Amino acid sequence: MSQSPSNFTFLPPAFKDLAEAARKAEAQVMGDPRAACFHARFALEVAVR
Repeated sequence: MSQSPSNFTFLPPAFKDLAEAARKAEAQVMGDPRAACFHARFALEVAVR
């Protein structure tokens, strides 16, 4: 995955797992929407833990 600008760069290092999952969802949204949905749900699960 390339290092393109992300909507989640504002997240502090303490939320590294959440930021990574959110960036994966963001990266997949146009190419593979089903995968993006999976990663978005996973990011939400990480956020509520």
